[in-house]
Amino acid sequence: MISLNGWATIASDLELKSVGQNGAVVCRFTVAMNETVGKNDDGTYKEIASFFRCELWDSGAEYLVNNAAKGDGITFSGTPRQETWEDKETGSKRESVYFRVNKFRIIPKKNRAE
Repeated sequence: MISLNGWATIASDLELKSVGQNGAVVCRFTVAMNETVGKNDDGTYKEIASFFRCELWDSGAEYLVNNAAKGDGITFSGTPRQETWEDKETGSKRESVYFRVNKFRIIPKKNRAE
């Protein structure tokens, strides 16, 4: 399991989706994390943003959708997962990594010190 050091910003809209016949629900979303990589010539900090796909299941997914929104902060721990598939148009193998969130804490935008 990997824990996030610091916090990320929820960078996409949150949507709950039913999956399968057993009533399971999932929320897939993207987070953005900024990393300070030095200073600009004018003395301001130079940052780069990285975006990571995440998914959260069942009661956690419902809680997140009902209590957070795009722009809110989030801290989380999760397990990295890799998915592979074949592109239907080209037949090329594709792969992607995402985080399956296990625990999280919402940091509402209005309560954050930027």
